[in-house]
Amino acid sequence: MLQCVALISATSLISCKKDKKDDKPSTPANHFTYAGNTFTLDKGYMQSYQTWAVNPNFDVYLVSPNIQWNPSQSQFFGVGDFLYFEMFSSTPDGLITGRYNYSASSDVFTFKTAWVGMNTSAASGTWVTIVGGHIDLVVSGNEYSFTFSFTLLDQQTVTGSYKGTLSFM
Repeated sequence: MLQCVALISATSLISCKKDKKDDKPSTPANHFTYAGNTFTLDKGYMQSYQTWAVNPNFDVYLVSPNIQWNPSQSQFFGVGDFLYFEMFSSTPDGLITGRYNYSASSDVFTFKTAWVGMNTSAASGTWVTIVGGHIDLVVSGNEYSFTFSFTLLDQQTVTGSYKGTLSFM
């Protein structure tokens, strides 16, 4: 009888062993990473400038939860994180699927005048200029999927992704 109790106790200890917990936090689906820190993005905005220079121009803003667009004042408000890039398409109807490379030109499938902002408002925070990289964009109906890798003026790298709709400004 004593052997049965010992066998049952040993089996219980083995089968009740605590599962190893993954203590590493998961990366949000919509995010960018800069200097080892991950920043959440939850909204996207797009403004059409139709034809600027030679090709249709679209300004894209990907922003964190605390940043909002105020249409009556035509400005953003709140403190948070964001990405901004000026993209050039082949059609005034909108951005199209493809790889957009950083360039000083306004050619189709390029982007320029681009920034990363961390803990920013209109008056303060950290703004860093993007000086290289690419954006892979997939457009499916009203959904936009951005995957990006940038080199910044401070020689840091930003990587990340955003998938969702873009509100027109």
